[in-house]
Order: sequence, then C-alpha cells, then structure tokens
Amino acid sequence: MSTEVSALKSQVSSLEEANSNLQSLLASDAAPDSNSSMSSAGSLYARYSASVVTIQGYEITTQNTFFGQLSSIESVQGSGFVVDYQNSSYVVTNNHVVAGTSNVTVTFSDGDSYPAWVIGTDQYRDLAVLSVSAPASGFHRLSVLVST
Repeated sequence: MSTEVSALKSQVSSLEEANSNLQSLLASDAAPDSNSSMSSAGSLYARYSASVVTIQGYEITTQNTFFGQLSSIESVQGSGFVVDYQNSSYVVTNNHVVAGTSNVTVTFSDGDSYPAWVIGTDQYRDLAVLSVSAPASGFHRLSVLVST
C-alpha cells in the first residue's frame, strides 16, 4: 500500500510541475502584445481544445426521510484533459467528479464516448487519473505537458 501511495505522490508531483509549466506557458500566451487578448484566447482555444474531455458517471445517493431511507441515482458530469505518461494516455480530472461514481465514461472532442476507470486519486488535492478504453487515435494529448 505504501508503494502505491508513493507512486501516486510522485505522479501528483509530476502533474503539479506540469501544471506550473502550463500556467507559465498560458501566461506568456496571454501577455499583452500588439494583438488583442481575444485573438490570444482564440489561438489558445484552437491549440488545446481537442485535449479537453467530458466525464460522466452515476452516483447512488441515500437520504433519510420520514418514510425511511430513499436511494436515488444521480448523474455526475465534469471535465478533464488528456496527458501522456510513460507512453500511455490518461485523463486527469478532479477527484470530486469521480469519487463514489460508477459507469464512468469519457467523451472526447470528436463526440466519441468510451468507458473509463479511476486508477488513482488524491482527495486532498482534488485530483484523479482515469484510464480510458479508447483507440490511441482518439487521444489528443495536452502537448504542453512534459512526462517524466
């Protein structure tokens, strides 16, 4: 168990470093110049939007009522982005999107959806990593991130 925790901590550190690199790159892209900020935003969107995915799942909730416990199934939805790690593609999202969910699916920018599995989470940093059963051609990695 401690080996798995160490591996997850290492992955989170790598993602935090990549996030810092991404924020620096985005800040330099958004820096004022002779072009308008709308042009920079449009360029940024065009360059990275294919890396963004939608994540759906279902969560069973139970509430105590006057009539006893009532269970319901609620749809959960969030977003994430595709990264490459050790020559494999994964989706990074927030832990609160997938915590306690089942039947998780990921929808790529082309509209195709595939089943996904949570392979690691960090509830304190609100991060989760998903493995997606999709063809390699469906993954459009966020190219500014660097794998370690």
